[in-house]
Amino acid sequence: MLKPNAFNSISIIVIFCLIFISGCTDYDYDTPDTPANLDGFTRHLKMEVTSDVDSVYYYADEMGSDVIYMLNFKCREQTVQNIIDQLNLNSFTQTYCGITPRGDLSWWDNHNVLNLPGWSRRTDDYYRYLWYDQTRGHVYYLEFSM
Repeated sequence: MLKPNAFNSISIIVIFCLIFISGCTDYDYDTPDTPANLDGFTRHLKMEVTSDVDSVYYYADEMGSDVIYMLNFKCREQTVQNIIDQLNLNSFTQTYCGITPRGDLSWWDNHNVLNLPGWSRRTDDYYRYLWYDQTRGHVYYLEFSM
């Protein structure tokens, strides 16, 4: 039989774990256009999904003190420009963005992304990067904290 203090400690740990897990972002990293992925698009890009946006993939890592979010989707060039304007991103030419995104996602090509035209914005310790593959109509979006 557990002593009252041990029971209270276990209860607190279980409650903490449930709160922590429930606070994590819902997503489906290997299935496009799920409601959770579309919600990730809206939340991070600060705009509604337009009719030209398709094949939205989303990944979120919120464990630990730093976060990382990755999006990939197809859209027209005008939508890319709207996102750049909405997020106040600036053109950049660097070939390294400060972290290495996950390389095991079928929809994220680490080798190709850094050679694409890109836009970024840093606010304190928060970073946003966007690359656009004009020939394929693909957007790669990376958001993280350090």
